[in-house]
Amino acid sequence: MISERDYLKMRAKIEDDYRRDIEALDRVWAFAHKEPPPQQKKATPAGSTNAITQVLETVNAALETHVATLNKRASVRSAIQSIPGDFGSKDVRAALERIDPQASAQITDNQLSSIISRLSDLGEIQVIADRSGRTPATYSHGRQEEARAS
Repeated sequence: MISERDYLKMRAKIEDDYRRDIEALDRVWAFAHKEPPPQQKKATPAGSTNAITQVLETVNAALETHVATLNKRASVRSAIQSIPGDFGSKDVRAALERIDPQASAQITDNQLSSIISRLSDLGEIQVIADRSGRTPATYSHGRQEEARAS
């Protein structure tokens, strides 16, 4: 779903593009005819269709990317839930291979690491041992707040 902030930014861009297109068209008319352009009746602005199409394509691409990210995160979340006890990124990858090989093939190691880190930042999993040199981080299930309370 599009946020209000993104909607307002896109709407402002469409309005700016439309205004700029109309001004350019009016200048061309005035130059060619040596008179001001005729006034248009209330109708759909001719130049706005292209700008609207471009913005809609941008919005759709952004939404597809966002949905793909959410789907990857959900797949990783499911894989983590299937792991008993503490785990690392290699354990998550192995669980992901078992549960959803197709999703696993679409998630690079860097993306997997980023998703795991994001889940940790969200408090869905807890870091038990931070990454140190070539030693990967170790995580556990449970919320960080619960772990701190113990």
